[in-house]
Amino acid sequence: EPTLEPTPTATPKPTEKPAATQEKKKETPKEQPKAAKASAQHTTRKGISYTDKDVEELARIIFWEAGSESEQGQMAVAEVILNRVQHSAWPDTIQGVIYQASQFTPTEDPDYKTRPVDSRFYTIAKRVLDGEGVLCCDNVTYFSRGKSDYMADPFKIGRHWFGHYKQCAG
Repeated sequence: EPTLEPTPTATPKPTEKPAATQEKKKETPKEQPKAAKASAQHTTRKGISYTDKDVEELARIIFWEAGSESEQGQMAVAEVILNRVQHSAWPDTIQGVIYQASQFTPTEDPDYKTRPVDSRFYTIAKRVLDGEGVLCCDNVTYFSRGKSDYMADPFKIGRHWFGHYKQCAG
């Protein structure tokens, strides 16, 4: 009977009750994904907020940029992305950094979103997000296949050169 008491209070307005019920049904599916997204949000040890979609995007870029590299090289690529998220010169989200124009050329490949990514790249992405790392410091914000003049203190892991922007050196 306690569940019936709220119903009679809504009964005097029968035209509003079905509308409210329909609205609730319409709103509930919208609210549930938001709740799912909110519950899927995590924070790295460095304070970067991320979602399950960010893990997927990080795994995808690791695969495309460093898929043939050692685990250490793959982790370093992921760390560069997180370092950029923390740096004021880049977007403050993982996906913002990955999809920033002219930064990661694989994102422009038509197969980028459809090519399957092996689960080991998700594992590496998650490990880096959870705080595991191989880079010496948070200011390493670049990597490339060749040593570049704009990189300060360059070092090599596998076939990639890593470093930070010379203007940030000091």
